[in-house]
Amino acid sequence: MRRWLRENSNADIIFVPTVLVHHLLGWWLLAQGTLKESQTTILLFFPNTPVKLGPTGKGFLPTDPTSRLFGWLIKKLATAVKEKRVILGAETRSMQQALEEATGVAFVYLPHPVPNFATLDSSERPLTMAVYGPARHEKGSDILQEAIEKHLITFPESKTRFVIQWLGDFHDDEGRLVQKSQTLEADVRVEYVTSYFEPGEYARRLGQTDLLLLPYRCSSYDLRVSRVVIEAMVHGIPVIATRGTTLEEQAQIHGACIPCEDGCAESLQKAIAQAEQNICALRSLAQERAPMAREHFSVKHFRDLLLHKIPDGTGVHPLSLETQ
Repeated sequence: MRRWLRENSNADIIFVPTVLVHHLLGWWLLAQGTLKESQTTILLFFPNTPVKLGPTGKGFLPTDPTSRLFGWLIKKLATAVKEKRVILGAETRSMQQALEEATGVAFVYLPHPVPNFATLDSSERPLTMAVYGPARHEKGSDILQEAIEKHLITFPESKTRFVIQWLGDFHDDEGRLVQKSQTLEADVRVEYVTSYFEPGEYARRLGQTDLLLLPYRCSSYDLRVSRVVIEAMVHGIPVIATRGTTLEEQAQIHGACIPCEDGCAESLQKAIAQAEQNICALRSLAQERAPMAREHFSVKHFRDLLLHKIPDGTGVHPLSLETQ
């Protein structure tokens, strides 16, 4: 890398899209050496970090060796960050804030670019609520099955159709195997998708979805981004998302969201019932905000921030980015 940088010293900005701790060590050494006297800015982007949220909601770094090394290296970069030779980026506002609280060093928020690729189906059909992607504990797939069972018992006349992608069974946090619900498998209103999508199938199914069910657990998604919720927002599809996750945070700003409580099937069932009763208003709000979401999460906006506003210092504060 040193050799390449010496031979290509005319770069204005080097964008490093997925930085892990061992990468960070190398970039710190380059920032202190080869790149110290150059005009090149390094933007280090962190999709995931060791930072956690404490009981009060404030970011902190655990005491394990990896987390301690991460914190030490970020603080070593503090001078370069102040001099704008290095920019540290995160893809959610919650992560950006938590990292600043945990390290005392400035980070910027860069929204995750997602294209608009599906066409919404406006034909007459049953209300469809769905969840796509592999079933997992961190995505609340066990809670989702329980909530749908409760809903269909509570509202036996419900005509809502539920689609659940289930590519394989998984274990919960206590090691118990979670399988497809036999009750739901026997209900004609529930469809389990047990294979990966064929080319174009996801776009078709998304276009036929009226609401996405995203009861992702806070333990995994209090700071982490989900591409699925961004796909919902740019297409004008409302969601049910867990309160306190980045999914809820982003959907409340750029889409339409009914929150449910973390790991609570009863709360999720109530949210499903609320969505059934208010789907027209939810859909209207989601579609009203979709153009703003498509702009905010566009490649064009990302590129503009990356090449102009962040290096110029005009797009550093996350609230300023929200209004772009």
